[in-house]
Amino acid sequence: MVSKELTVGMELGTRERSRDFMQFVTKANEFDSVISIVYKNRKANAKSLLGVMALELADGMSVTLTADGPDEAEAVNGLAAMLA
Repeated sequence: MVSKELTVGMELGTRERSRDFMQFVTKANEFDSVISIVYKNRKANAKSLLGVMALELADGMSVTLTADGPDEAEAVNGLAAMLA
């Protein structure tokens, strides 16, 4: 299992944020690992658009990105770059 703490760097309006989250989820689905985003005590499947959007992520929030599987390091590093 690989985890990475990061600060979300998205200063976008709702429409742009939705598009970025869709791209994030699409990228997450390219990996075989189980990938999660944790914000405070809430956890979402990074491969689920509804789950990611339910976290209501915004600029400056601290989250933990976790992956467990055969491509876990690649998944965390690639997806972290998209959120930061």
